[in-house]
Amino acid sequence: MNQNRIYMNIKIFGLILASSLIIACGGGQTSNKESAQKKAKPSPKKEVAKEEVAHPEGKKVYNQICLACHQANGKGLPGLYPPLTQTKWVSGDKETLIKTILNGMNGEIEVLGEKYNQVMTPYKDVLSDQQIADVLSYVRSSFGNDYSAITPAEVAAAR
Repeated sequence: MNQNRIYMNIKIFGLILASSLIIACGGGQTSNKESAQKKAKPSPKKEVAKEEVAHPEGKKVYNQICLACHQANGKGLPGLYPPLTQTKWVSGDKETLIKTILNGMNGEIEVLGEKYNQVMTPYKDVLSDQQIADVLSYVRSSFGNDYSAITPAEVAAAR
């Protein structure tokens, strides 16, 4: 039965990924305000290089597991999947964040003033302590976040 659940999660993940790519690639147009904001911000290329060096394994896990919902920029999908950018969920208590990955989440939450009510798949039977530590350390140091890393020992303790 557990294998069937994992298979279904993989199928759902594939559908979400395909939908996200369609949404992400849909418009391609930006407003003048968005263009001005992009010009005013420093180039993110240096930050990306830092992330790749700091937590490359975490980025790989993020791209495989988290990207479809939380997007490449960590900003999520408004009204569907919450952002991972400078929120109490990412910056707060490490054990709560770890348990969210381990056990998933169900029910309404509020993130940065917006409500979300999607199911997050539990990954305790899918990811190792090392993989969870890697991906959470990547998230806590990416997308404008600057928080301490999470260790495999912290994941094991929360498990």
